[in-house]
Amino acid sequence: MEGCPPFPRFPPVPVSPVPPVPVSKNVGPGFCKRIRAKACRATSSEIFRCDDFRAETSAGIVANKTLRSVLNDRMRWPRNKSANESARSTRRVDWIWNSAILGAAAILVAWQLFVPPVLSVANNGDFQKLAGAVCLGPDPRIGNEFFDYANLHWRFSTEACANWPFRTSAEIVLHAAIGLDRLFRLKPEFDLRWMGALYAILFLANIAWAQKLLRPVRPATSRILQIAFLLIICNAVYIPMFNTFYFDTMALVMMIGALAGVAALLMNGQVTITTLLITSGALTLLAASKSQHAPLAVLCLPAFWITRGRAFPAPWARVLGSVLIVAGVAVSTTTIPPDYAGATTFDTLFYRILPAVPDPKAYLGETRIPSTYPWERAIGKHSFQPDSPNFTSQQQIAFGHVFGLTDLELFFLRHPDRAWFMMRMDLDEGSLDRVRMKVGEKEYKLGNYERSTGKPPQTLSQFFTLWPALKGRLLGGHPRRYLIYILSLIVLAWLFAPRVPGMLWYLMVITTMLVVAFAVVMLDGVDTGRHLRVFNYLTDLIACGIAALAGERLLGRFESRQNTGPLLGHTNLMRVWNSRFDEEIGVRRDCPRFPCCAIPAVHATRGNSILKFLNYFPIPPAHSRSFTPYPAGKEFDALIYWDDSAGGLNRPRTVF
Repeated sequence: MEGCPPFPRFPPVPVSPVPPVPVSKNVGPGFCKRIRAKACRATSSEIFRCDDFRAETSAGIVANKTLRSVLNDRMRWPRNKSANESARSTRRVDWIWNSAILGAAAILVAWQLFVPPVLSVANNGDFQKLAGAVCLGPDPRIGNEFFDYANLHWRFSTEACANWPFRTSAEIVLHAAIGLDRLFRLKPEFDLRWMGALYAILFLANIAWAQKLLRPVRPATSRILQIAFLLIICNAVYIPMFNTFYFDTMALVMMIGALAGVAALLMNGQVTITTLLITSGALTLLAASKSQHAPLAVLCLPAFWITRGRAFPAPWARVLGSVLIVAGVAVSTTTIPPDYAGATTFDTLFYRILPAVPDPKAYLGETRIPSTYPWERAIGKHSFQPDSPNFTSQQQIAFGHVFGLTDLELFFLRHPDRAWFMMRMDLDEGSLDRVRMKVGEKEYKLGNYERSTGKPPQTLSQFFTLWPALKGRLLGGHPRRYLIYILSLIVLAWLFAPRVPGMLWYLMVITTMLVVAFAVVMLDGVDTGRHLRVFNYLTDLIACGIAALAGERLLGRFESRQNTGPLLGHTNLMRVWNSRFDEEIGVRRDCPRFPCCAIPAVHATRGNSILKFLNYFPIPPAHSRSFTPYPAGKEFDALIYWDDSAGGLNRPRTVF
């Protein structure tokens, strides 16, 4: 067949014609229909029973024995030593490259977290939600310097105890950091850099996990992706968050492993139980980090159940992974204080929306807010101001009963112009990356430095911020440009993504996560810029992927380097194919395989059914990118596949 390399050393196999035999009476259309539904999961015994040749025919048995002998002789042929040496060299280069990227990430992280001047993020008042549970408070000599300066030194005191009902996966890191601080305590206070060290370890572990899942991807594509990750993610926009008590930090750290694991579950030709459990663990920590991020983990649940006939862990493992994620969601959502909803909706309505409308009373008349409510005094106020009518917890709970989150969503549906107004304000603050809130033309930020450094209040570090600086220059303060940028990322991701099984599902998950991450922030009217940190993180991760996909378009199409893998790991083997069987039973051609060439093969192995023997052939790498699809309507019993990486050459195998 044109495009297929010759096989001069492959010995001919004399096979006598096999006459067709009537199908067994135990096999009928209903049985074959069930086999068709199973697709790749059909067992060999079920396949043989549904074949139109009887396994008991003497000719089929003779052909089977002959082919066994041929393959056994083929497997005894001497291996290509140069191919093995090239395989070892490829693995060595990959190991060196991944180690260099991981080492560079570790250096960038350590430089920001531990080398003076140490970077952190100032407290906006949320620190006590986590630190107050263990009676940690700021050093009395420094005080609680909100917004302007970071504070790395904290002390245990009864005055700092706060009974916040919030529960978060960040508590795991906090208690581990307290244990390390007590074990290696050099000063009487708690050093927040212990939290940074633990988050850094988790961050690097997630990178290593993603590198492992990237092994099947073409080397150049993987390297572009990793370099883009260093430039876009490992800078002062995200890394200083490790030295804080913010709940969002756990979401930033676990997002990498979660997204890489979901890609493996959806696109891996063979999903292992290790991949499933690690992915479920990352999603559980993400879901339990903060109620705002719990929906993002829920959107990834279908990845545990979309099997598409692939080799997948047992149902009990999928149930266990799903239950863990649901438990993480329950931890973060069921521990929300009762006054939380009333505070967020009040801020959105009275602080953001109503000051910009000509007739606030008309808008309030559409809600369940009583006419006796002091709305005139409330307009322009948020729940954190002492003179606000929604300052106390009791007032916030009462307001939440008359105007909750559902009421706010219905309000946006009735007034799409107000929804666009709120969306434009959020886009404006989100485009500025590290601006927590913008009031008029004034930008309120959270400083990255301690007061002892002598920096002005609310000073932001510019360490390694090449990408944020470029994005800020082009998009900062321009909400419409930022919206076009976000939509462009989504469109480019869909256009550049390779058409491989599972990629469509993955794109749907990522796109929905972006929409939900932004929509949730629209329900809060204060600190929306900081709340959009995870949304911006998602867009930056997508930008990394688009850079890799664009590079792949320049370098050539995606190619697999292993038998199975998370992105493009489809089987590159010789596989015997029976078009008659495919026509009758409907074996899916998007099962884990990547056709390269079709060659005529013997009608063997119990008649004209699928051969159970799979074997590599020593095909030169020069032919590895040729592709000749098998012609429609012509029977071919064998499809030849190979892996163009040196490790895939000359490695004979027999799969049963």
